[in-house]
Formats: sequence, C-alpha cells, structure tokens
Amino acid sequence: MRRRMTVLMMAAAVFQTSCSSTAGADSRIAAAEDAPAIEAGKRAAPEGTGTPSAPNGVVRMRGLFAYMADAATFVDCRTGERLPVAMEADYLALERAYLDNREEPGRPLLVIIDGYVAERPAMEGDGIENVVIVGRLVEIRVGELCEPGKPDVALRNTYWKLTTIGGRPVEVTSGQREPHIILDLREMSFKGYGGCNQLMGGFQMDGNNLTFGRIGSTKRYCTETMELESSFLQALGTVTRFDISGETLTLYRSEEIIALLEARYFD
Repeated sequence: MRRRMTVLMMAAAVFQTSCSSTAGADSRIAAAEDAPAIEAGKRAAPEGTGTPSAPNGVVRMRGLFAYMADAATFVDCRTGERLPVAMEADYLALERAYLDNREEPGRPLLVIIDGYVAERPAMEGDGIENVVIVGRLVEIRVGELCEPGKPDVALRNTYWKLTTIGGRPVEVTSGQREPHIILDLREMSFKGYGGCNQLMGGFQMDGNNLTFGRIGSTKRYCTETMELESSFLQALGTVTRFDISGETLTLYRSEEIIALLEARYFD
C-alpha cells in the first residue's frame, strides 16, 4: 500500500510539471501571435526612432544655395539673410542637384524649396543657431539670381498663372491659354481660366487663411485639358490658406501644398 501511494504521488508531480510546461509554451505562442509582423528582409526600427514630422511653418522658400568644404548655406531672396543648411530631411536631394548643375565649386545656384527655419546646435562652438531645413526640393534655376529684399507681390489684382497642381508641373502647349486666377479684394470675388472654361466665384480671407466658394465655370468640353481643369477646380475648393514668397503664390489644404502659381506681368 505504501509503495502504491508513492507511485501515485510521483505521477501527480509529473502531471503538474507537464501542465506548467504546456501553459508556458502556450503563453509564448500567444505572445508571438500578438507581436507585429515584420516583412522579410526588413528590420524593425528601434523604439523612439523615425523621421520627425515638419512643423506647421513649412513654406515655399526661394534663395541662393551653395555647398563647399562640407558646409552648405542658403541666402533668402526675400530677406537677404544667410543661414546654414542642416544636413537632414531632404537635404541630400538638394546637394546632389546642386553638384550636378553648378558651374564651379562653391558658386551659388538659385533654388526653390519647401522648408522652414529651426534651431539646431551650432556647427562651430557652443550654443544654438538657426538653420534651414529642406523639406522638399522643388526646382533649381540655373543662371538665375535673386534680388534680396524684393517685396512680395500683392494677392489682389495680380494675374496668378498656375504652374504646379498636385505636385505635377502644368504644361501648356503652344497656342493654348494658361490656367490662371485674378482676385478682386474689393468685390471679394475671383475670375480666371481653368484650361478650357472661364472660372468665377467668391472667396473669404482672414490673414493668411483663404477659402474659395460659389465656384462656377462655363460649360465647354475640351478633351485635352478637362483633367487639368477638374484638378484646378477641385484644388480651389479645398484651399484653407496661402503664402506669398516673392512672385510665388502657394495654396495649401491644411499643411499640404496643393497648387503653386506665379505672378505674370504684361507690357
């Protein structure tokens, strides 16, 4: 009888150990199933890493960019202020474009970027300094220079030619009229041309906040330009604010740039 009791106790201990091992394995399997999947060939990013989002102050910037001896500078065409350029965000695209287009080392090139000014540790010595952050390279204009201190064009009564819509350049073939708008602040109305039809409507403005309303057009149909006109009308209907830098009008939907227009003058 004593031997039988000993055997039963040993069997119970083995069963308990087996159940504990199975529960542990099940918990490990459940944890693995709950973990996020990682695609083959990719590594999970360490916690706390990643590209920081740009602040709300992203604007269209036009200036002279130069790079030499591992130092990059940007001279703002509007203010004439010279600032170092941080080697982060989309900086490398700007540097590559500069190196491909410069005429000689260190010679400035006129560039247009979407960016902002931020504080960073000083490159030389202690302290903090203002630097230009390149959010996106828009264009390089070889052979052009800027005039520091040139005033911004007024929003009203200016012929604004559409140059970019949804990130794509607007191309107008020979003989075609260019899409444009003209705003009348006295009547709080606008008129223009979408690529096929005459445009008209109203707008409201408060500081740099801008919205278009009562947007209408004539009813012609043009096979080649209807897509462009539709995109232009849709963009105008979603504008929330604007920014003018020199002769460039930037239209935003919240913080997204949806259209670029340039002032055009007639003799």
